[in-house]
Amino acid sequence: MSGYYKAYKAGKFVVDKIVDAFKPRGVKVPKATISSVPPSKNLKKKRDIQDSVIKTKDKIMESLSTEGKLNVRTKVPLKKTNKEISKIYDEKKADGGRIGRKFGGGTDLRDIPAGKKYAGLKKLPKEVRNKMKFKKNGGKI
Repeated sequence: MSGYYKAYKAGKFVVDKIVDAFKPRGVKVPKATISSVPPSKNLKKKRDIQDSVIKTKDKIMESLSTEGKLNVRTKVPLKKTNKEISKIYDEKKADGGRIGRKFGGGTDLRDIPAGKKYAGLKKLPKEVRNKMKFKKNGGKI
């Protein structure tokens, strides 16, 4: 190492120690704002549903006594209800062409291969062969 580099490292060490000495101790420095939260979706739908829930709850609460109103407010808080509604609307739902189809649905069935090895496959019921993706008379599942 050269003499200049050693002098640089020594000077950096001293400066770092001085900076550390002036840092406040025991004081938490606030972190940056949250930047990883994605924006909410379906805001209008969620808000409409939440408003209808509030209106329905108010109609029900009109007919209750004060003790009944207190029970409704404590056992089913509005914040919890709104959170559940948000979960339903923000839930990522699967989309695509083959979702919910039985056995992968709609795929073409393979022909039964020729040969002694597959002789028993021809004798199986049609439903079993279809499940195994083999066909006898053609067609789809």
